[in-house]
Amino acid sequence: MRGNWVRLEDRQTNLAQRLVKAMHAGQASRSARMDNAAQHLILLDPKRVLTRGYSIVQDASGNVVSNAGQLTAGEEIGITFARGWARAGVKECGVVRSSNDVKDGKI
Repeated sequence: MRGNWVRLEDRQTNLAQRLVKAMHAGQASRSARMDNAAQHLILLDPKRVLTRGYSIVQDASGNVVSNAGQLTAGEEIGITFARGWARAGVKECGVVRSSNDVKDGKI
């Protein structure tokens, strides 16, 4: 009877150690995923994107323009750069219908 009791205590100790290890491993995994998500958010920060040469175009109402079809000739737009901004007028605009238009220089 005493031997069974010792085996049960050993098993309980072993299981407790395994549980602690599993909890630490799970925490490390969640922490790594959180760090990865934080890095992605930093890379997607609009201000950081602007430093790579992109700009943000807004119509006269302040709405972000993502498609030339949203604009008309003569309309005033605002352009935000990494360092500064500009106001401009649209002379003409066209919409890219396919990626072939870009390759063929039709834009």
